[in-house]
Amino acid sequence: MVKIIRSKRKSMSLQVLDTCEVIVRVPVHMPETRVKAFVDAHEEWIECALEKARVRRESTIFVTPEEAEVLRSKAKEVLIPRVYELAQQFGFKPCGVTIRHQKTRWGSCSARQTLSLNCQLMLLPEELRDYIIVHELCHLKHLNHGPAFWALVQKCLPNALTLRRELRTYIIQPLDNKHVHEELL
Repeated sequence: MVKIIRSKRKSMSLQVLDTCEVIVRVPVHMPETRVKAFVDAHEEWIECALEKARVRRESTIFVTPEEAEVLRSKAKEVLIPRVYELAQQFGFKPCGVTIRHQKTRWGSCSARQTLSLNCQLMLLPEELRDYIIVHELCHLKHLNHGPAFWALVQKCLPNALTLRRELRTYIIQPLDNKHVHEELL
């Protein structure tokens, strides 16, 4: 199924969402025949993007608000001690650690040297949890994603590149999905 979103834009674009929905954004007065021709011309690209979305969807983590609370509690027991264990191992000194249910991030590091970790980390393999923790710990020395930051991550975890690629197969599912008004093609 293809959904058309009309707006004041000047060109057409295609998007395949992780929900396997195909979105076509078109100018308000674009004739339906031109929209259909555009979609037909990109059929191969759409099929390829849909297959990638299906694979990503299989790895998507869906969490209800109730499950998030259970995960948050478990994460406090498991992740906070692990942060300090890894911090000591690699010579970092975080000022604090918080556990949250973040909608789009696995973790973050503030300028105040505080790490914030997503409770959904508990649903990942332990090796990926450690990768995210080390990634955030490295931000204590480099608050950016520059070459020095990535060199430090690689120094701490020689297999960091492999873990980073693996992590990309997992998707955080936000609790509140917002929908836009669309018409069907």
